[in-house]
Amino acid sequence: MNRQFIRGFKAAGPPDFADVGPALYDATAVHELGHALGFQHNVGNIAAMNLYEDFAARYIAASDAEEARRAYPAQARQVVDLAVYPFHFDPELTDYAATTPVEISRAARPGDTITIRNFGFENVGSVAVSDVQIRFYLSPDTDITSSDRLLGFLNFARPIEPGAFWDDARAGRSFTVPRDLAFGAWYRPSRSHANGLPHCHGAFMSMSSTGPGLRIADR
Repeated sequence: MNRQFIRGFKAAGPPDFADVGPALYDATAVHELGHALGFQHNVGNIAAMNLYEDFAARYIAASDAEEARRAYPAQARQVVDLAVYPFHFDPELTDYAATTPVEISRAARPGDTITIRNFGFENVGSVAVSDVQIRFYLSPDTDITSSDRLLGFLNFARPIEPGAFWDDARAGRSFTVPRDLAFGAWYRPSRSHANGLPHCHGAFMSMSSTGPGLRIADR
């Protein structure tokens, strides 16, 4: 295994998403599986094969999928897959400086405006998709279900070609917390849709993968 990934492991288990030092177990496993399949390091893109220990390494991205299709053309299939990323990626920078994690309000009251900043998506699939929509939810747990509250959405009418990438340019998007939302802790997952159907890796808009990120306080 790469020493640069190994050095972050701890006896107590993997660090959470907020840790700016060590890599995660899942990112390391995917990265090393890529080497087993014959893939080389990819330092200029969001990629599981990115050798920098940044947040981009946690995701199988379009660059990984494209390399797999080139390496194993007989196994390649047409697939729709849109990935939502909870970070801003700057390809001009390296190591942890390349990715800036998502920023979002940590506490709010019903009716308040919250801003989600530093996120993006790309078409990891092999076909162009149109009518893409990123939906942001408030969920009491880590699963997106029909009972979760839709916080808001972004629409993209133009076709999104394979490998195409978009991010919020660190400008963020603002949404209003539903006035009838129950008090307590909420997760903030997102999901991408194309032609009305969910097609996504999905992402939790949280600095931590181990707990809720938004606390709704009493009025």
